[in-house]
Amino acid sequence: MTRLYLIRHGETDSGREGRSQGHSGVALNENGRRQARDLAQALAGAGVKPEVLYSSDLPRARQTAELLAASLSGLSVIPDPRLRERDPGLLAGLTISEMRERWPDWWAANERDPGSTRPPSGESFEDLKARLLVAVQEAVTAHPGGEIGLVTHGGPIKVLVCHTLGVPLNSVDRLVLDNCRVTVVEWGANPRLVAFNSHPGPWNG
Repeated sequence: MTRLYLIRHGETDSGREGRSQGHSGVALNENGRRQARDLAQALAGAGVKPEVLYSSDLPRARQTAELLAASLSGLSVIPDPRLRERDPGLLAGLTISEMRERWPDWWAANERDPGSTRPPSGESFEDLKARLLVAVQEAVTAHPGGEIGLVTHGGPIKVLVCHTLGVPLNSVDRLVLDNCRVTVVEWGANPRLVAFNSHPGPWNG
């Protein structure tokens, strides 16, 4: 099995405000950069060093990956737009309260079926899963039995956790992810969840 280290990017100002970031080009704030450097040190201290880092091409993920690679010497960063966050369409930049107010019909549908409901002009979690699994499988095929890092966003990691556990995508909203935490999956015919929303710990053995 190939071990995947799924890493959510560091903090941004808009994320701290609770705004939907989607495909926007927001960058890490100073705290986000510190989080990435701290995580790199923790991974190195635990003896965790992936063979390669694949990253969403969006700035907040790419910057996180580059900060990790700088501390874990010898790593290359491969950007892949398929690792982007779900596209929220016209909901981009809005807080949850603003979404409810401006798009009440969508909000009601999303409450009933968050897995397949598309935001106005955006992607559903099912759409996200379709592109994401292709990217992950290509990475795994390139590094069979190895260890690889995927620096991405909350939505993709939640989708991969649901896939790993064999639960419906309607469960995505039950998962909470912090910035610069690691989720570990052993990927194969029967994938296994090793750690969720974690710092390096006993799972690194």
